[in-house]
Amino acid sequence: MDDAPRPASSRLNPVKVYGGTPRSAPRKHASPVLAGILFGILAAVVWTLIVYFTGYEIGWVAWGVGALIGFAVVKSAHEPNASLGPTAAALAAASLILAKVLIVEFAAPSAVTKEALKNRETVAALFLLDMRIH
Repeated sequence: MDDAPRPASSRLNPVKVYGGTPRSAPRKHASPVLAGILFGILAAVVWTLIVYFTGYEIGWVAWGVGALIGFAVVKSAHEPNASLGPTAAALAAASLILAKVLIVEFAAPSAVTKEALKNRETVAALFLLDMRIH
């Protein structure tokens, strides 16, 4: 028989302490600011795609952007505190500004072009302007 002592990790029954809280491995939480930034970028890109494909800037999507960022910030926080609200609001405002820049840069030109091509007088005027320049 082996009389050597067993290592502590091979115990069969853990010690139970009644009235105490069990120790567990420390949970890792994401940074609320980082989560807000990532969800803000994602929401800005989604809003830009909505405008690009529909041709309309749907204003209530901004409420969804703000709600998504607020939810991401709260769920990734270690514990609730008073600074989460202003942090989420600032990140939502930055995300909305980013969305507006992306919309103006990528989605608006195609929407303006589509609308301009529907009007015959506009097409004729743009043709004459192009002929005059070139």
